[in-house]
Amino acid sequence: MCSVLFHYYTILEIKNITFSYGRHSPLVLDNFSANFRDGGIYGLLGRNGAGKSTLLYLTADLLTPKSGQVYHNGTSK
Repeated sequence: MCSVLFHYYTILEIKNITFSYGRHSPLVLDNFSANFRDGGIYGLLGRNGAGKSTLLYLTADLLTPKSGQVYHNGTSK
């Protein structure tokens, strides 16, 4: 009997991200969390203005969240 073990590691973890574009603007993301593991195939779907691009900008460190953390390979910036 041959057994193969696969280890999938979380490469991107988003924990409790909250973001708005201005002090008095509505929240674009409100306490959003997700884990993305290597080897996975993911899609980001939503209506216009749902926060898809904002989420990508936050994960690329192009925007700073009001609260929460983004971890790349277990490391936060």
